[in-house]
Amino acid sequence: MRRDVSIVAGWSAALGLAAGALATRGGPGFDSYAYWHAWRGDALYAPTAGRLAGRYLYSPAFAEALWPATALPSMVFWAVLAVAGAAVGWWLLRPVPLALRPLLLVILCGTSLYEGNISTLLAACAVLAYRRPEWWAAAALTKPPLAVVGVLASVRQRGWSGAWRPAVATLAIAGVSAALGPGLWGQWASYLLSGDTHPRTQLLVPQGWEVRVYAARLLVAGALALLCARRQPWVVGPALLLSSPIAGLSSLALLAAVPRLTPRWLDAGAAGQPVRPDQRRAPDHERSPASDGPTIAT
Repeated sequence: MRRDVSIVAGWSAALGLAAGALATRGGPGFDSYAYWHAWRGDALYAPTAGRLAGRYLYSPAFAEALWPATALPSMVFWAVLAVAGAAVGWWLLRPVPLALRPLLLVILCGTSLYEGNISTLLAACAVLAYRRPEWWAAAALTKPPLAVVGVLASVRQRGWSGAWRPAVATLAIAGVSAALGPGLWGQWASYLLSGDTHPRTQLLVPQGWEVRVYAARLLVAGALALLCARRQPWVVGPALLLSSPIAGLSSLALLAAVPRLTPRWLDAGAAGQPVRPDQRRAPDHERSPASDGPTIAT
């Protein structure tokens, strides 16, 4: 009975939160419209690209990757992103009991899916980067501060290979992108330095303090990554949330990475079956080459 009451109360809170969040938005696809509209403006990084504040902010590589899909109607484009994000969010939350999984999906990922934001996809990249740090290239090409924190965590977990592997992957993608769109990378760099992309927040921060508050958040996020990511990889989720330039409800989706970064699930494998903490296998860089079986991480 108590469990049922808790579930009903949780669902009520989640739906109330979702309703309040959506009531403040201008409609579905607020962010995805900026991705879809990016190639339709006078310039990729024109100040008026997108609607309202939904301007395109990411690298040319991301816009080029999405370019074929922009032939779809804008709302179909948003629906594809939303469905993909929901599927990824469900996968991220698989360690959570089934009765609570939809609840957490609504709380953590609901706003991100409604807006067409990529935070849920970046949370998946954080999980995949535990084994393959090259996945941090996705953050580097969209939300660079998150990549900085993620690479710090990878360096703490596996040494300097956690830095050079995502760097090589990012440079390789950037090289192909630059060949496809000469000059766009210079425009992006100028745009990032122009002041139009200064950290914004939806929290109660006094006007004029946004950059200082964000710098403090970024320092805390980096400290978490360096101090805790080796033994407690799940802290990467909160660290990414702290490092997000825009601390809005859509950024909560970054916390969806936490369940799959807990020790119980890190070695779940393809079957998705959890292992006990004392059976956790060490990452490849911590294992002895001569070892024939799993090694206990220390």
